[in-house]
Amino acid sequence: NACDSGVGAGARIRALLDKTEEHGCTEGEAISAAEKAAEMMAKHGLTEEQVRARAEQADSFRKAKTTYSKDDEILDRIWVVAVAIAKLTNTRYWRADSGTAVVFFGFDGDVEIATYLLAIVKRAMTDETRTYVREILALVVGSRKRRRTGAFMDGMRDRLFDRIWEIAESRRKKGTGIVVLTMALIDAEIDRLGIQLSMGDGGPRSLRGLRDYDAGQEAADKIGLNDGVRGPEATAPVLMLGDGGGRYTE
Repeated sequence: NACDSGVGAGARIRALLDKTEEHGCTEGEAISAAEKAAEMMAKHGLTEEQVRARAEQADSFRKAKTTYSKDDEILDRIWVVAVAIAKLTNTRYWRADSGTAVVFFGFDGDVEIATYLLAIVKRAMTDETRTYVREILALVVGSRKRRRTGAFMDGMRDRLFDRIWEIAESRRKKGTGIVVLTMALIDAEIDRLGIQLSMGDGGPRSLRGLRDYDAGQEAADKIGLNDGVRGPEATAPVLMLGDGGGRYTE
């Protein structure tokens, strides 16, 4: 019954709301549960309908892993952008397979958007870096070329991180309660599954001070993020002109 301990996060949330005498609880249990539920909803500005709707979705958790080549230079930078993507999409992420894979975990639709947005970012960083090396660094060789290429990629990474993080912050201000509930459900499910998170250590280590870094930032400003945020709705790849409003969708 509703007073038994549930095995999943969604079951535990629903049990809190359903702890009534009609469901086999004692009067004391029902009152205690009602008080806890009311406290939680008041604290985060939630309605009972919102809590129930989110909890009902707890049966649709999904884990998606994207694996990259260990020799891919973008790999050392893409996970930093994944931090911002996870915040934007209300998912958790971690690195797997000795750091060569990025995993998103959360509600099904949110994970789909996170994975899709990461693919857009990866494709953009790869294509823009190749173009920059071919057109700007063609005559540069050796360690100097590697350093300047790295600075360009750092510029793209840092700017993409900032742009996505800013979108996430603006969205969270409009729905803090739902975000808190969502992340609590996800974390409870991660605990139930016994997943040990390894998020990676340290932050961006940018090669700033070079014009290549600034060029990378400018390239990142041309990447369209809106389609990635909406998810993979398009039926065919689209490459838009770089007008400052966005370039890549898939």
